[in-house]
Amino acid sequence: MVNDSSRKEAFFFALLGGILFLSLALTKESLAESLTEEAGIIETIGALGFLLAMVLAATIAWRSRGVVRVYFVVWTALALIFFGEETSWLQHYLDFDTPSVYRELNAQGELNIHNLVPLQGGSLVDGEISIETF
Repeated sequence: MVNDSSRKEAFFFALLGGILFLSLALTKESLAESLTEEAGIIETIGALGFLLAMVLAATIAWRSRGVVRVYFVVWTALALIFFGEETSWLQHYLDFDTPSVYRELNAQGELNIHNLVPLQGGSLVDGEISIETF
């Protein structure tokens, strides 16, 4: 059964969310643009999720032994990689340039692995990539 306090909390958070979305809609050309831009809200929330996962996995690894420790050390490393890739290794937050050699190999000119040209558009599957590309 839902009590009065729960309803008030739900109303408060719904109102707060509505105000947030309205303020975004009024400050940007489009709400979708402001939510999905580089270093925007969606990307930042996802990156913070990976960062939180990394901290939690590292904490569990620290307190564990044996195979459980190894498992969570691996997840700590993976969460760090996911965080780095999501934020282009903090490139958009710290505002640094991509090295020119790497920029040419990256479809978006960013410092990350998942946008490397050979990984875009199924080129590895189609056999369009060769060692000469590198």
